[in-house]
Amino acid sequence: MLDQGERIHAEVLTADAIPVAAAADAAGLDASVTQPNRVSLTGDPGRILALLDPLTTRAVSIRQDETALRWIPGAAPLVAIPIGGRPYLLGGLPGDLGGALIPSPQRESMLGSLAQIAQTIDGRPYATLDVSGGCDRQVDGFLTCSASVVGAPAGAVRGEDWWTVHGSEKAGWRGLPEPGGGTLTGVPRPILRAVEWIARHDPETLAGIGRYERCCDAWWHPGIPGRITLDYQRDCETSVERAGRPLADTGDCLDHLIIDVDLATARVIGLAEHEGP
Repeated sequence: MLDQGERIHAEVLTADAIPVAAAADAAGLDASVTQPNRVSLTGDPGRILALLDPLTTRAVSIRQDETALRWIPGAAPLVAIPIGGRPYLLGGLPGDLGGALIPSPQRESMLGSLAQIAQTIDGRPYATLDVSGGCDRQVDGFLTCSASVVGAPAGAVRGEDWWTVHGSEKAGWRGLPEPGGGTLTGVPRPILRAVEWIARHDPETLAGIGRYERCCDAWWHPGIPGRITLDYQRDCETSVERAGRPLADTGDCLDHLIIDVDLATARVIGLAEHEGP
């Protein structure tokens, strides 16, 4: 679901990356040889597909352009303000619930609690949904269980929502929500692109985005229709350990630009930078 003018990124595994990169350059694509048999391509989807069609390749993976200053349309995208809701409140969770490995009657109680708390950004059922759960015996001898639902709304590209409840033999089997609420990154791409457009047309925010490399994780806020948070990222400068800023033990270190956008008023309402790790 790309707009005309958007670019894609392709990772191509082939016998020899050099001629593929040369052909890509000639076709007006951005090409980078990352290994002798691997080339990265970025550009117009039609040109990339036309280039790859006659080639003998071992593997191709394609994803959207995720550079921070990627193409956006000239006019603001028109999207409806999403109103969150609980689509499973009355009918319960649908589909295959076999992943919830919880004994009865605790299972029914836990899944019922999960159906009551699970919200979606637009109040509609998830396009994809997976339910899981399990139990453990604690050191005090009491049984504790948890159940989770992971769902992605229609049109979401890289995010999903994750809702979890916990119950125990000691405290009763009414599933209690995960402290802090769910992980809510299930934002449909049309909404993400509209919010991105608003952020890119705020001068101060645009200046900040220009200092970052990648766009962008996003999450939504239950009870605040149209409030979306964007997270732009860049790699930390890890070659030098600055005073008071230790390097990440894992080697993964990211700086974050956090942008709060109100879709209803088309305004940036929050802007903050956080240094990693």
